[in-house]
Amino acid sequence: MKKTIILLAFACLFLLVACSANDNDIQNDNIDVDAISISIVENTLTRSSVSTVANAPVGYELSRWFDFWIEKQTSDGWYSLPMLNEDVLSNDIGAWSSLSVTLENIESNFGILQNGHYRIVVPMTVVYPYNVEISPYYEFTITDDTPER
Repeated sequence: MKKTIILLAFACLFLLVACSANDNDIQNDNIDVDAISISIVENTLTRSSVSTVANAPVGYELSRWFDFWIEKQTSDGWYSLPMLNEDVLSNDIGAWSSLSVTLENIESNFGILQNGHYRIVVPMTVVYPYNVEISPYYEFTITDDTPER
């Protein structure tokens, strides 16, 4: 009888742990990616740089690297601009919140942007509460009126 009770206790404990792990997985799968975005700080867009800011719900902790990429829209869709200087990238800047502004040096990485429709893609990790990697982007247009610097 004792063996049966002990086995039932272990089975219940196993089920509790397994269900708890599945709840976390479901939580990660249901992250509201649309609630996290980046935007361009007003009056910072030039042909050579831009300042971006993360937008996330209260309580989310974000982390990102300095890396980002620029895509240009063509009649065939979006394509990534070739990177000129990979040494500028891959420096971890640690925690990032909606209060942090990051200057993106477009010129060092991709050259001076010509007229056209672009998007900047900024990969990041939602450290809390989900630990999920995402790549939000922000679309913008370069025109004759856009300053070079």
